[in-house]
Amino acid sequence: RKYLEDDNATVKSILVQDFFDKTSGHSHSLKTGIDYTINSTTTIGVSFNGIFVNRPTYGNSYAIWQNAQGVEDSSSTTALGYFIDFKNVGGTLNFHKDFSKKTSLDIDGDVIGYHIHNTSTFENTDPATALIETYLGNMPTKLHIISGKADFTHKINDNSSWEAGWKSSHTSTNNLEEYNFNDGLGSGFKEDLA
Repeated sequence: RKYLEDDNATVKSILVQDFFDKTSGHSHSLKTGIDYTINSTTTIGVSFNGIFVNRPTYGNSYAIWQNAQGVEDSSSTTALGYFIDFKNVGGTLNFHKDFSKKTSLDIDGDVIGYHIHNTSTFENTDPATALIETYLGNMPTKLHIISGKADFTHKINDNSSWEAGWKSSHTSTNNLEEYNFNDGLGSGFKEDLA
């Protein structure tokens, strides 16, 4: 990358930066359920499912600042880590009842939870002074959903039917992020509000 003077033509400085990263991950999913027939008119069922993902990323960068003639002026190295931990777990309960050949009721309830925990680490090193600046990020996310519905159906004749239903849901979330910074001068980590 070249930085230009105000005339937008003369080279002021040059940045040469190489970056390498590696990402790996594991994913697991689970699903199970059962339906139980209480009698000829009533059925109840329950199911559970889950998804679990873990994906770390590691990277390294070496940056060189040069003057307009390409002579090295300064440099720095950066090591980074970015880590994703994702969990999704849910459960479903369903109920079916036939009151007659023409009338039935269906009830469904769902509970779903998402937990996402992302963390990041950046370390900038100045080779000239061996000073290490460290940035830490903690980015958790929690989402919970509870929902339910009921559907009533009555068949009037072969061509028409009457239906009524109810549905409701509740959602809650928490996304409090934290960032901390250590300037490497011995004062330890401080909250980064920038």
